[in-house]
Amino acid sequence: MKNLQATEPYFVRCVNPNMQKSSTIWTESVVEHQLRCGGLVEALKVLKLGYPTRVPYSTLYDRYHGNVNNPLIKNMNPEAFSTALLIAFDVNEEDYELGLTKIFFKPSKAAVLDTIMSQAGKPLTAEQNEKITKYIVGKRCRQLIGTLKAGMMMIKMVRMKRAARQWQQKGRVAAILGGTVMKHLFMARKQIKQRKEKEGAIMMQTYFRSMYERRHYITKIDKVKKSTKMVQIAYQSMKQRQGLQTFLDAQVEKTRADEAAKAAAAAAKPKPEPVATATATATATKSIAGEPKPEVKEAEPELTREERLEIARKEAQAEADRQREEKEKEDERLRKQIEQIKDQQERNSSDAGRLSIKTTEISKEDQKRERAKKAAQNKRDRERADKDARRKLAAQKRKRRNQRYRQNPGDLTDYDTSDDDDDDEYETDP
Repeated sequence: MKNLQATEPYFVRCVNPNMQKSSTIWTESVVEHQLRCGGLVEALKVLKLGYPTRVPYSTLYDRYHGNVNNPLIKNMNPEAFSTALLIAFDVNEEDYELGLTKIFFKPSKAAVLDTIMSQAGKPLTAEQNEKITKYIVGKRCRQLIGTLKAGMMMIKMVRMKRAARQWQQKGRVAAILGGTVMKHLFMARKQIKQRKEKEGAIMMQTYFRSMYERRHYITKIDKVKKSTKMVQIAYQSMKQRQGLQTFLDAQVEKTRADEAAKAAAAAAKPKPEPVATATATATATKSIAGEPKPEVKEAEPELTREERLEIARKEAQAEADRQREEKEKEDERLRKQIEQIKDQQERNSSDAGRLSIKTTEISKEDQKRERAKKAAQNKRDRERADKDARRKLAAQKRKRRNQRYRQNPGDLTDYDTSDDDDDDEYETDP
C-alpha cells in the first residue's frame, strides 16, 4: 500500500484467489485464468522484450506540430508524424517499436525520448527537414513499387484464376486425349517389340535350319564321295582282273598253238635209216687189220615204211599226250593262281568295305557326340539368355510399377502403366 501511495497508478487490478470467497484458500487455476484474461501475460512479454519506456503519438504530435513549416510533415497523421520526427532525431528502427497508440523505447534509449521532449516547441533544422523529406520520398517510392508489385501480383493471380478455370473446363478433355495417345503409343511400342521378337525368332530358326540342312548335306556329300571312291576302286579292280584274265587266255592260246605246230612238224619229219651195214663193214675192216674179232650181234630186222610211220605216230601221240598233260597242269596252276588273286582282291575289297563301314560308324559316333555337345552348349546358352531376359523383364516390371504418369489438375483418371498381362510370360527361377 505504501508503494501504491508513493506512485500515481492509473488503475488497480484486483485478483480473486478462489471461488469460495475465503481468505485462506488459494486456487492457482482461478488466479491464472484471471491474469491471462486481464492482459498481464502480454504486459510481461512486452517488458521481457525490453520496451518499458513509451510515449503516445498524440503527445509528440501536439508538442511539435505547431512549429513545423514543412508541408510534407504538417499534413501527416499523428502516427506518421511521430515516425518522421524519430527519423529527424536519428533514432534507429531497432531502438523502438510502433504500437497502436504509442511508441515503445528500449531501456537504453530513454535519453533519446528525453532529448526529443526537451526540444519541443523549437522549429526543426534544415538538416532534420532534409532527413524527413528523404525518408518520406523513399517511403513513397517504396509504396509505389509495392503498389506496382501488388498490381502485377493481382494480374498474375487473375491470369492463374482464368487459366485454372479454363483448365477445369478443358483440362479433362486434354487429359483424356493425352491418356489415349499414351495408351496407343504404349500399344504401338508393344506391337513393335513383339514384331521384332518374332522376326528375330524366325531369323534364328532359319539360321538353325540352314545349319542343320547344311550339316546333313555335307554328311551326305561325304557318303557319296566315299561310295564313289569305293565304286571306282572296285571298277579298277574289275578292269585289272579282266586284263589279267585276257592276258592269261592269250598266253594259253599262244602256248597251245605253239605246241600244236611243234607236234605237226614232228609228225611230218621222216625217221633216219638204221646203220647196221656200216657197222658190219667197219667190223670187217678192223678184223682185216689183225685186231681181235669181237662178237658180232645179230642185225635187227629192217622195218618197213609203214612200221616206221606207225612208230612215229605213236611217239607223236605220246608226246602230244604228255604236252596235253603238262598244259592241263599249267592251266590248273594258272587257274589256282587266278583264284588266289581273285580271293585276295575280294578280301581287299571286303577289308576296304569293312574299313569304310567302320570309318562311317566312327564318323557317325563322332558326329553324334558333336551334335550332343552342341545341343548341350545351345541349351546352356538358351538358359543363360532366358535368365538374362527374365532379369531384364523383372527390372522393367519394377520400373513400370514405380512409374506413374503425371496427372493433370482436374483429371482424376488413374493411368496405371503396369503391364499385368505380360508378367506371366517369364516366371522367375525357383
